Amino acid sequence: MSDLFEQLTRLILQDNAIFFVGNQFTAVSGQHSYLYQIADYLAAHLPNADPDRNLPLIAQQYEGSAGRTALIQALKDALAELPDQSTPIYQLLADSIAPHTKIITTRFDQALETVLNQAGKSYVSIISDDEVSFLDESRVTLIKIRGDITRADSLIITESDIDAFFERLPAINDVVRALFATKTLIFLGYDLDNTTFKQLFRQVTRKLTVFRRPAYAIVPAPLPPHLADYWKQQSVEVHVEPIATFLQTLAGFVHETGAQPAPASTNPLAAFAQPPRPTQPYKNLDSFSRADSAIFAGRRGEIARLVNRILAHPITVLYGESGNGKTSLLQAGIVPQLAQKQSLLLLTTPISEQPLSTGWLDNLLQLVKEADLPDRLTAEKELPDALQTCQTLLNGPMVLALDQFEQFFVAYSENERETAVSEMRRFLDDEQLDVRLVLVIREDFLGRIQTLEPALPGLLGIRFRLGRLDEEAARNAIEQPALPFDINWEQALVERLLYDLQVEHQVAPPQLQIVCHHLYQDALAQNTNRITLARYEILGSMGKILGDYVEEVVKAMEPEVQPVARLLLGAMVSSSRVKLRLRINDLARAAETDQETAVSILDELTQYRLVRRYETPNNLEYELAHDYLVRQIADWLGNEFWDAQRVRELLRQAVLEWENRHRLLSPSDLRMVNTQRGRVHFSDKETIVIYASSVSYDEDKEYWRSILPAKVIQSVLTALVDAPQPFVRARAVGPLAEFVDEATAHKLADLAAQDEAASVREAAAQAIRPANHQPAIDRLIAAAAKPETAVTAEAALVIIRDRETAVADRLPPSLRQKVQRQVWQRRWQRHKQTCYAAAWRGSAGGFLGFGIGMGLIFADAGRLDLKTLYEFAPGVLPSVLLGSIILAGTFSRLATAGGGFMQACLRYLFDGWVKSWSWLISSATTGIILGPMFMIVVWYSATEDARHYVFGWLAGFIIGTVITVAATAPLPGKRPFRAVLTIAIGILAFLVVNLSGLSLHNTEITLLIIAGFTTGIGFFWTFNHSSGRFHT
Repeated sequence: MSDLFEQLTRLILQDNAIFFVGNQFTAVSGQHSYLYQIADYLAAHLPNADPDRNLPLIAQQYEGSAGRTALIQALKDALAELPDQSTPIYQLLADSIAPHTKIITTRFDQALETVLNQAGKSYVSIISDDEVSFLDESRVTLIKIRGDITRADSLIITESDIDAFFERLPAINDVVRALFATKTLIFLGYDLDNTTFKQLFRQVTRKLTVFRRPAYAIVPAPLPPHLADYWKQQSVEVHVEPIATFLQTLAGFVHETGAQPAPASTNPLAAFAQPPRPTQPYKNLDSFSRADSAIFAGRRGEIARLVNRILAHPITVLYGESGNGKTSLLQAGIVPQLAQKQSLLLLTTPISEQPLSTGWLDNLLQLVKEADLPDRLTAEKELPDALQTCQTLLNGPMVLALDQFEQFFVAYSENERETAVSEMRRFLDDEQLDVRLVLVIREDFLGRIQTLEPALPGLLGIRFRLGRLDEEAARNAIEQPALPFDINWEQALVERLLYDLQVEHQVAPPQLQIVCHHLYQDALAQNTNRITLARYEILGSMGKILGDYVEEVVKAMEPEVQPVARLLLGAMVSSSRVKLRLRINDLARAAETDQETAVSILDELTQYRLVRRYETPNNLEYELAHDYLVRQIADWLGNEFWDAQRVRELLRQAVLEWENRHRLLSPSDLRMVNTQRGRVHFSDKETIVIYASSVSYDEDKEYWRSILPAKVIQSVLTALVDAPQPFVRARAVGPLAEFVDEATAHKLADLAAQDEAASVREAAAQAIRPANHQPAIDRLIAAAAKPETAVTAEAALVIIRDRETAVADRLPPSLRQKVQRQVWQRRWQRHKQTCYAAAWRGSAGGFLGFGIGMGLIFADAGRLDLKTLYEFAPGVLPSVLLGSIILAGTFSRLATAGGGFMQACLRYLFDGWVKSWSWLISSATTGIILGPMFMIVVWYSATEDARHYVFGWLAGFIIGTVITVAATAPLPGKRPFRAVLTIAIGILAFLVVNLSGLSLHNTEITLLIIAGFTTGIGFFWTFNHSSGRFHT
């Protein structure tokens, strides 16, 4: 038994135990609790009161019947009629506590205050959220979670009040939960079978880790077995003993042990809990560190509330406007408070290519060197092992904080974000770890956290907003840091600063620090310990101090360095006005200077607290010291710089996405990048991403190709042909085919035969050249023999054979015939409209050219020649001429239409000798079809000699064939020459037919010449409608 009291005494004196005082805390045997008596008093005024005298229920009924004001008055009246509650047991409680003990109570009377006053105990009473910041570790703290009867608005008395307790008083809720999580509880005066108490216990301990401290409940009589088992499962050890006896024994132990000399502090984090005073009172633009807690002023309330919130919940989101001091609050405010509770905060920032666990582990190893922690912690290689070892040594929770969490969305790739969330989830779910997670983020990025809610449930449920300094906080931030340095501020100046610095009754911490630091340094230079309003005005007041600081630093540099310095500072600001942490090579490239010069300038800016330097094993990185610098830097640089900066940011993210997922720029992003050619110096990695995107969207790809080495180009194209988007694969195979090697040939063949997208299969087949990719042809022939790829492989071979005649010789006979048939079908589908058009053009050319010439001959060959008609029936002549032309044109058009159609089909559908001799075949076709036309001429002349029909057909064949040969034969000479030649051959052909006696016996020479002329023109127009170059 003495072991228990010794343990509790040690915990009490170390401020590691709290008393939880309930409503049955009385020494009067057999007496009902004061809540029962109050409920009984209220019930007497209600017609149908709860017989069990449940106060929350009866109070709810009373309020519904008489109203809130009447309920409060009735409670006061009931308390006035109760016997004096300040029995000796309260004095025993007062004797059992240390000067810094915390007492939580659900009582709303004044009994505890009375006994603390009588015992001369200094205490602070916390009843509302606003009073949480008054929590004083040097005094007794009395936390009244059900309110106080003297403050009617604070009472938590009805069922509705109790249900809404945690929503109404979130700060007190955090305090209670934090104490539950980190202190040993001693429950006094509670009915452990009471439903309301069980509900309160469950609400407070919900989501607390298995590492919460043990609790003890003091009860006067043994509990039923089922109830004892229930509380055992809740980690509550039941101690059976009258409360008075228990407190009397405990008070004796506390008195005896407290009278002994206090042992030396055993807190291994003492160096963090109360570090020595820094060398100067103000930080300028630098963030406050752990070593600056002595000068970190103006945030007392926020520190108290945030510490409790962190300890009370698994995840806390700390957010606020940029420049409000979130990092400083953690480092100089939260770290010392947690250290007093033997809890360690580890801080890291999302950095590309660095796992979160690495950052936290590095921070832990650094802290081990500074704190009184065993060196064996430095041997830990994995963060979970190190955390478990550390929490065991400290007997307190570990807090993992992620500063600048907006970088999670800016610096991380999608893959890195998924990994980071997985890490955080793993730490929170590990039952071996007593861990709290704090995410520190700018307020304008808060909405983006919502996307993490599915992976981190309840993420946005526990938030803490850090605002600017109010007037009183700003006053403290000005005056208090100077006190340890024997510097005092003239009150008139303090009031002036508060007026000058306030915006909407709030003060931005960065402005305050810059001005105070400037005035303090001036006081040192003036060798005075008083900072006055007059001196402030001489220095130009706030506007000049703030506006000139950055400008003065840059202007102090060498003139030739200043433009580079401005560009370097600008490069660390994103186009959305967020500061960036960048590698030195990125910064040097943005400023268009070499790395050595960039490092020299940035290190100088670091000395002036404008820039922070970060050295990692593989890189040197820099970032602006504070977001407040962004505005001044943005004013220096014009739109052209920010357009270029937007492209740099875009490409930094694009490089990560390309390396992790081969993700491309969007078309609009690519166009934006192309506008910056010549303005932005692109790295090799950025050029690779741009080239890959330009190939995929077929935009300026030759320009970017010219910049890269051939091996790099081939590797990019090889990656693109494996891209998930079919259009990317289809556009990449063409450039890839320019590389002649077996691996490329095999890749092209596989794409042509196996790709799921028809567009990619066709593009790959189109890219294969037998002269360069013979292995691809062989691979496709092999694939055509396999059932699963036969169809697609044959289709690929058809495409290749369609373009390359030579490939036919490599095909097996059976496959060659199948491929040839499909080639003809493919070409017909591609060119049938051209063939039809050639037939129509031939029809028109034959009708006009041959029809006019032969029409005149027809008209003249009748019983009345043209001369006679003109003399005796001139009105009939036009009709005769038109009818003859139509008749001759109608029949002759079939010949030229057939010849034109044959010419197009032979040239477009066939290759080899057939295509080479297409001119001769189409000429013969024209002659064969034109023969019957001259047979009609014979018939028209009314001859009965059958031989004349043969001669007539032969005449038509000669004229049609010879003139078509003249129009189509691949003769040397330009187009006009060949046209004249065709006309001349046409005239000659008609004359030869006439002179040989085959036909046109009695036709005048003039008409023969005219017929030859018009027929030559018509045939030449029919068969030469293009340059003569036909493509398949």
